[in-house]
Amino acid sequence: MEKSSAIPSGEIARPEILIRIIGPNSAIEVSALIDTGADQVFLPVSLAELLGISIDADQCEGVESAGGHELKLWLGEVELEIVGDDQSYRWSVQVGFIEGSSGPAAAYLGHAGFLEYYRVTFDGEAQAVELIPTARLESIS
Repeated sequence: MEKSSAIPSGEIARPEILIRIIGPNSAIEVSALIDTGADQVFLPVSLAELLGISIDADQCEGVESAGGHELKLWLGEVELEIVGDDQSYRWSVQVGFIEGSSGPAAAYLGHAGFLEYYRVTFDGEAQAVELIPTARLESIS
């Protein structure tokens, strides 16, 4: 939980989950923020090398963040995996690797590549997130 003077308790419970990111050379488990304002899944460019994904400097795109800042973005393919109580889900997705990500999470789970596969319920009072896979996503265990 993050600290904030805007909340009477002083703590913000963000809708974060643990997610496994799988690349050609390795896999990493990170904290990911479920971000309904993000168009797609975003990962810091620093993770690309760890996962074994080559980033071509000439293939950079410019995108604008919600705060109006210009970000550099490179597209790449990874697999995402979520392990639940008794089931595991894994799917391939195109992500945007972004430069200079220093936010509260290591990954941002937006519409394309994540929210399109889940029905998500946010319960602020209980500080809980419920993920229900859609028919487009198949369990692997």
